[in-house]
Amino acid sequence: MDVVSLYDNLNRELILDSLVAAISKCRQEWDQGFIDWFLEMIVNSLNSVYARFGDNWYRMKDCVPTGHTLSVHLADIAVFYVFDQFIYVNTVDIDFFARFVDDGTLLWSGGLDCFNEWIQTVQENLKDFGLEITFEITTSDVYSVFLDVKYKFIDKKLVTNIYQKPTDAHSYLNFNSFHPRHVFSGIVYSQALRYRRIISDDITLCSELDNLAHYFYQCEYPPKLVQPIIDAAKVKVRCLDYNTNKDEKTGFLVPFCTTYNSSAKELKQYINKKVNSTLKTAPVFSEIDSPIVRTVFRRGQTLSSILFRQKDLKLNNHQNSAGSGSGSISGRCTSVEEASRKRGRKCLTCPMMSEKGAVVINGIEMGCSGGDCKSRNIIYYFQCTVCNLGYVGKTDQPLHKRVNGHRKCYKIWVVRHVSPSELSAAELDIIRKSKSLQPFGLNIDNPMGIKIG
Repeated sequence: MDVVSLYDNLNRELILDSLVAAISKCRQEWDQGFIDWFLEMIVNSLNSVYARFGDNWYRMKDCVPTGHTLSVHLADIAVFYVFDQFIYVNTVDIDFFARFVDDGTLLWSGGLDCFNEWIQTVQENLKDFGLEITFEITTSDVYSVFLDVKYKFIDKKLVTNIYQKPTDAHSYLNFNSFHPRHVFSGIVYSQALRYRRIISDDITLCSELDNLAHYFYQCEYPPKLVQPIIDAAKVKVRCLDYNTNKDEKTGFLVPFCTTYNSSAKELKQYINKKVNSTLKTAPVFSEIDSPIVRTVFRRGQTLSSILFRQKDLKLNNHQNSAGSGSGSISGRCTSVEEASRKRGRKCLTCPMMSEKGAVVINGIEMGCSGGDCKSRNIIYYFQCTVCNLGYVGKTDQPLHKRVNGHRKCYKIWVVRHVSPSELSAAELDIIRKSKSLQPFGLNIDNPMGIKIG
C-alpha cells in the first residue's frame, strides 16, 4: 500500500488540522498561546521555501516540499490523522497493519469481496483530503513487499527476505575516497548485520551475503576487509530484540583510569579481587552485586602523539608568518618549487589556496587577512569553481584538516584571523557582509540563529 504523491498532495489545511489533533492528544500541557506560536512557525517555515529552475526562482504556494527539514514529520502526522479515521478503526478484518510515512502493509482475514468493498470506501474518504492510495493484493504464500523487507507465510510460519529495487545500483562509498578505514569496515558490517536481521532462512542468507560481498568488491573494497565480516555475519545468531546498550548491572560503579602498561593485567586483577572484596565488607556496599571499582585503561603517549602535539603547537605561528593585514595573500604552506622537489605525499590543500589578496563576494570586495593551509582560528571562504557560489565558515583546527573530503572543486581564501572565543561572531559578521546565505551563497543557516538582512 502506498500513498500516491504524498508530499505534492498534502495541503496546508490538512497539515494544520493534523497538528492540532496531535497536540490535543499528545501535548495537553501546552497552553493556547504556545500552540498558536508553534503553528505560526510551521506556516512561516513552509512559506519560506523557494525552488530554482533555470534562472528563475519560484515560491511554493501549497503542499509540502520534498527535502524540507519538517517534511517527513509533517507528512507522517498528516497520514496518521487520516488513517486513524478510516483504517485503524477497522479492528475486525485487519489482523496486522504497519506503516512508515506513506508506505504500508496489512494482513486481511476477511474475504476478497469484503476487502474490495472496504478499500473502495477508504479511497472515497481519502479523496476528501486530496489523497489516494495504490495497493497490491497477494496471497499469504506469495511474497509481499514492505520497505526493504519482503515476507510471506509457509505453514503459518513467517518467512522474510531482503527486498532490493530493480533500479538499485548497489553503489557504496568507494574505497578510494578520503575516509578513515573504520568507516569502510563499518559500512560492510552494518549492511551484513542488516541482512542477518531481515533474512530468516540461513541458506538464503549465505547466498545474499555472497552477493553483498560482490557489490563491495565492485566498489574496490579489498577482500581481506570484506570477507571476515561477511563470514562472521553468516554464523551470527539472528537477534531481533532492541539493543538499548545499557548495562543490566546497575550497581555502584567507580572507574579507575590509568595508562595501559606492562603491569596492567596484574593491576586489574588486584582491583577486582582485593579492592572490591574489601569495599564490599562495608555495610554501604554489601548489597551491591556488581564490581564497585572498575579498571579503565587509556592509551599512553607514543612518540607519534608527542611529535604531532609539538607540530600542532608550531602551527599556531602560521597566522603570524602568513600575514595579518587586510589584503594579505592566502598562500601555500610550501612554495611551488619546494613542492616539486618534495618527495612522498604532498599537501593536497595548497593547490586550492587562492593567491589573491581580496575576494569578490556577490559584488562586494573583501580584503583577506592572509594565511595558509596550516592556519587555525580563522574565518574562511570557499568558492565553488563550478557554480561560483560561496560558503563562509569557521575553524579552530588547521585549515587543511577542515578541508579534508572537500578538495574537489573549491578555491579558498583566509578572510580573517580571530581568537577562538570570537569565531562564531566573526563568522556571522562575514556571512552578513558577503550575503552568502542561500540562494546567493552556499551557507544554509546562520551560525547564531540571528536574522541576517
